[in-house]
Amino acid sequence: MKKAVFVLLLVLVVPNALGQDVSHLRDQIESLNQETEDLREERIGLRSEVDSLESLLIEVKASDLVPVDSLVRGVKVRIRRTSSLTESTGLRSEEIRQVEEGEEVKIISYGENSHMRVEIDGERGWLRVLQAFRTTQTRDRLIADAIGVEESQLEEAKEAEDSPNSEAMRVRNEMRSKENEIETISSQIRSNQREVSRIECRIRFNDTTLAISACRGSVAIGMRKAMVREAWGSPQDVNRTRTASGTREQWVYGSIRNRRYVYFDDGVVTGIQD
Repeated sequence: MKKAVFVLLLVLVVPNALGQDVSHLRDQIESLNQETEDLREERIGLRSEVDSLESLLIEVKASDLVPVDSLVRGVKVRIRRTSSLTESTGLRSEEIRQVEEGEEVKIISYGENSHMRVEIDGERGWLRVLQAFRTTQTRDRLIADAIGVEESQLEEAKEAEDSPNSEAMRVRNEMRSKENEIETISSQIRSNQREVSRIECRIRFNDTTLAISACRGSVAIGMRKAMVREAWGSPQDVNRTRTASGTREQWVYGSIRNRRYVYFDDGVVTGIQD
């Protein structure tokens, strides 16, 4: 009798507890999605500010004696090597698109030695000079040829506007600050999206301890196949052995030098070798 009552309590209480946990997780997803939407709105506003600063920078440079951007703005050059067009100059900046070798870009701003701002097919962003042109000398030579001046004239123009007290430098620094904010926001958006994916994964597997491990990319004893696929993806190979007591499988992961194995007995993980 006591055993029957205990089983009945399990049937009634466990699903209710799981339901409460799942409800809490769904609230987390809703909160993260709202935060992500707010971040996207903030990013749009910052991008608009960057565009305004870019226009101001052009006006400021137009009053300089020999502004380099007045020489190069609008000039079209061909990319020497496939490169990433990014939102800002940061190492973790979000990629807008790939620019293929041989594609033509229009210069907006000469930028710094490491980056330059360009436009292609209506999209604006930054290109890493060494990635797109192999060397700064190649870039300067291509641009000088395109506008019909000596490379030394470009150098003189750059030096004229690189004074730390110039208005152009002030505006450029403000632009860089805004772009860093955009990069930080984009990083937070990506982090939120990853967290939402992990929470959705936990809900899918009823938020058990094994589910949490699988959603974090770890494989553990007792998992079923769906959880292992969630954690490590599909195996490169599957070896099956059928016996009188059931079916045993070996899932093979990784390269020859870095093999990992997961062993199943009747669909449940009983061993891991890595």
